[in-house]
Amino acid sequence: MGKIKLEFHTEQRIINDLIPFEHNPRRLTEMQKEKLQASLEKFGLAEIPVINTDNVLCAGHQRVALLKVLGKGDEDIDVRVPNRLMTEAEVKEYNIRSNKNTGEWDDDILANVFDQEDLIDWGFEKHEVFFHDDIDGETMAERKNVITVEAPESIRLKERHSFYFKKKNEYDLIVKVFGKGGERNELDVDKLLKLL
Repeated sequence: MGKIKLEFHTEQRIINDLIPFEHNPRRLTEMQKEKLQASLEKFGLAEIPVINTDNVLCAGHQRVALLKVLGKGDEDIDVRVPNRLMTEAEVKEYNIRSNKNTGEWDDDILANVFDQEDLIDWGFEKHEVFFHDDIDGETMAERKNVITVEAPESIRLKERHSFYFKKKNEYDLIVKVFGKGGERNELDVDKLLKLL
């Protein structure tokens, strides 16, 4: 007879009764903790933790730890609970999947709809977002999109070939030779095509 299929429902638990999973590999930097704490203070616990039937956390360790820091350890919160005890292997897998199985960001929307400072304030690191400049106004050369090549029939951003330089002087040379000038450091395609 196989295992009963996992199904989750919502219950309530006292925060101090929740037990961290001893093999949780997820860690936050001090900056990430500050941003998560700011989110909890502003929005409350919108994404509720997942626990096993024995109160061991499967996901939500950082949120629970910060709620304790905020003095809420004696409060009841909603948690997701399985219909049966998850095995250690299932807890390990869920723990990793809940942190790793995420989608990708649409860089075009991030760049054109959201403010850079807001994105950083909300949890993005500078290197995670495609900027032309960082919020201090200095060029982030290691993230510059130096050359993008798209087929004429391609849908915008469906497929692109980009070249990045790790050294700022290499990037500056390309912009100097092939650049059109202006804020966005766009390259002159005609000059590039003459090389072919």
